[in-house]
Amino acid sequence: MHTQTVEELNDEFRQTLLGGRVAITHGVANALGSDGCEKLMDRIINYEGFVIDNDRYDEHNFGIVFMSGKTFIWKIDYYSTDMENTSYDPTDTDVTQRVCSSKPLCCYSLVLSGHACW
Repeated sequence: MHTQTVEELNDEFRQTLLGGRVAITHGVANALGSDGCEKLMDRIINYEGFVIDNDRYDEHNFGIVFMSGKTFIWKIDYYSTDMENTSYDPTDTDVTQRVCSSKPLCCYSLVLSGHACW
């Protein structure tokens, strides 16, 4: 029996949006509008820019998208099915809920420095 790797499960989720949740911040939604959000999701679904700098552990769980003159990041995180803790085994879909979130790169940088963002 073949057990799927984290990379395979992340690719499957990212490409189909099945088996998890997608979160887009209000700031992204307001800045891009519904058409822009749809284009952003299309770029995430079709993302192929995995390199050692953004995929050190071969999990295919992070990427950078350039769109509308802005830089966005997306990330897949692994939560327990009750969404209260991180998953103890991201290869087990019975105990893992995947969440793909996206935000402007400026927000990620500001959050790391302790500042607010849109």
